[in-house]
Amino acid sequence: MLTSNEIKISNYLPIVLDVGGQLFKTTNLTLDKYPDSLLAAYASRWKIEDKDNPIFFDRSPELFKYILEYMRTESLPTPDRFEKNNWIFGYTTGE
Repeated sequence: MLTSNEIKISNYLPIVLDVGGQLFKTTNLTLDKYPDSLLAAYASRWKIEDKDNPIFFDRSPELFKYILEYMRTESLPTPDRFEKNNWIFGYTTGE
């Protein structure tokens, strides 16, 4: 059983995600903001001993970086490239 100190520390330990071949590091604290998400479910089983075996997702790292940034900041980044590809999601910019 973990002590409250160990639980607090474990929230800040890095979790390594391999998304489409690109490595991302984050923490349980970030992923637990959305406890019903697939990312939180995988992160809850990840241990520091797994650092050489990142959690793999066969998804686009180019898009995932925006998802992770949103999870960190709770603010949606809107870079030009993302807006130019809104047609993929059925959105229009009114242009």
